[in-house]
Amino acid sequence: MAFKAYEGTSDCGSPLVALHALLGSKEEWDRICRGLSERSSRSIFATDLRNHGESPHCPEHDYPRLAEDLKLFLDQRGMGKASLLGHSMGGNTAMYFSLKYPQLVDKVIVVDISPVSVPLILKSMFNSVTHMLNAQMPSQALSMADARVHIDDQLAKHIKEANVRRHLLNNLIRKPDGSFAWRANSSTLVRDPYANFVTLPAKCFECKFDGSILFLNGGDSTFFPETDRSPILQLFPNAEFQTIQGAGHWPHLQKPYELLRACADFLNKS
Repeated sequence: MAFKAYEGTSDCGSPLVALHALLGSKEEWDRICRGLSERSSRSIFATDLRNHGESPHCPEHDYPRLAEDLKLFLDQRGMGKASLLGHSMGGNTAMYFSLKYPQLVDKVIVVDISPVSVPLILKSMFNSVTHMLNAQMPSQALSMADARVHIDDQLAKHIKEANVRRHLLNNLIRKPDGSFAWRANSSTLVRDPYANFVTLPAKCFECKFDGSILFLNGGDSTFFPETDRSPILQLFPNAEFQTIQGAGHWPHLQKPYELLRACADFLNKS
């Protein structure tokens, strides 16, 4: 996996690996990672999951493979144990990994995703990716700013939420030959997503992670119903729950200071 490292000032605490959401990248965690490196003194690694950012494109994309990618990442760097911070798809990856490899996990922070419920909005999000794939790429003569406007105008016909369109447009890149393309491997990501990586594999619910885990949800989000707390405690008996008021599904972008403070307090707690 491609990654960006933020070196800690001491050896206290396990290294932290940040895992982004669908169509996200390591760059969107830069502000949070810098802050956590300063506040917790631990080393931080922001990663690009497969089929995203600068990581390789692969024909398969599901939680077992994402977890094995993460295990290889930890093994290659000699991390005996790591803490995990994951948002949405990255949060599901962190939960799957902690359930399968509890001996490799110190603490876990899951941002605005539940292992129990699948929000209805996810279906419309995958429809959005399909519209993204069908968008006509702009002329090479356009600047990046004008190219984003060109595609945003197309997406707006199908996707009314401006924040969703901005999230999709973060994947627009200019190739060395000057043409525009999507950075994420969108064709793989929209292929049967519900079977592959929207929900955790059923076998996960036969496992348990007894370590420290914090569920951070946005107060305005629909991704984490309050009724999920009881079944979550069956999987994660020591789970803690916290709501960031005024945030939706992207608390790290909408309320970064509040999320940073919650994460730092949790990581620094003995």
